[in-house]
Amino acid sequence: MVTKNNINIDFAIDVEFDKILTNPILDIAARFWERERYEAFQICYRSMRVIDDLVDNRKVSGLEITEREIEFIKNQILNWLESLRNNTPIDSFQKDLLATINAFKIPLWPWERLAKAMI
Repeated sequence: MVTKNNINIDFAIDVEFDKILTNPILDIAARFWERERYEAFQICYRSMRVIDDLVDNRKVSGLEITEREIEFIKNQILNWLESLRNNTPIDSFQKDLLATINAFKIPLWPWERLAKAMI
């Protein structure tokens, strides 16, 4: 776990991955693939949900987001993305994601675009 000023920045650590696949249409469609491709879909989808939820969960509080919080979240996202680019996983989940990306030769642009949209 990485911390900065006693703040946990390993934002995937507390995510309940079994509950992330909440889009039944995507899940139903992906289940038609063979098991290996379906598991790759789950890992990729979960990674995107983690980034999306990092921003959405903060916004849903209804409180004004401070510049410090914006910068902190932005840095979390950029650091997470940079570790993907450098193929240096920061945790076991990202290790699984990188293995999936490499095995299926998935480009990084979907995560880059999502990161840009979330920032």
